[in-house]
Amino acid sequence: RGARGVGVALGPGARLARSRVERVRGAVAVYLDSASSLDESIVGGSDSIGVLVAGPNVHLNGGRIEGSGAFGLFVQERGTIRRGGPVVIRDNAGYPAYLSIAALARLAADSVSQD
Repeated sequence: RGARGVGVALGPGARLARSRVERVRGAVAVYLDSASSLDESIVGGSDSIGVLVAGPNVHLNGGRIEGSGAFGLFVQERGTIRRGGPVVIRDNAGYPAYLSIAALARLAADSVSQD
């Protein structure tokens, strides 16, 4: 809590599950590189981007992204979501998410799983 810079940077193949990342100042709260995984976690109060998907084949399964100062979820051009589940994104200062249609389909396959 209360970190400056990147809150959590997950390198290739790393996993963070059932955790909280809060109040990151001046940078991304959670950075996901290739084949990393963020499962059922809460990311809240970053004054920048909440979750940045920078690498391919990322797993983003459930959880919440709340109160970011910019985008809640940002999927870079080379970033892809290989497996995903519904993620609640709310109360951000900017748009909830910046991502491709393919990434959206992985996170919310139907209207029932969209919040």
